[in-house]
Amino acid sequence: METKIEAAYVRDEKFAKEYFSYHSYKRPSGIIFTVICILAIVSGIINVFAYKEYLAIIVIVLGIYLFVLRVVRVKKSIKIALERDKESNHGKFVSVQNLVTENSIIVKSSTNESGTEFEMPCIEKAYRSKNYIYLITKAKLAIVFDINNFSKGTPEELVEFISQKGIKIK
Repeated sequence: METKIEAAYVRDEKFAKEYFSYHSYKRPSGIIFTVICILAIVSGIINVFAYKEYLAIIVIVLGIYLFVLRVVRVKKSIKIALERDKESNHGKFVSVQNLVTENSIIVKSSTNESGTEFEMPCIEKAYRSKNYIYLITKAKLAIVFDINNFSKGTPEELVEFISQKGIKIK
């Protein structure tokens, strides 16, 4: 089984921040939630001028509370993810290596050296962030490629390969 593309990354703080930021703020649900918080705050400010001060204060406080709660929740998720990784890897960050073959992707890590194989039909969608390419499986697992850490192939070759398999990158 010949590998076409090989890449590695470390699930460190940089990775966790970018991963959770995307999932919390840039996905449609995150954008909708942020817009609702902003609308609540703006609505409260408008109500101040309409002399409905009590309603305005409640709406403004609620909008700010929900927004702050979301930010705190993301930071806590990052911390928990990093602690879990370190706990399962003897106090170190987990390192991951991805091997792409014609029909599958094998994901090996410092906690699973034998690896897990994902057949290409399992890949449902893909997206690219500033430093990573994420392939999402039907079971909502993310196979991550650090665009700065390819040992065989390039990020462009990966994008072309998965495009040939009928998967578009957002």
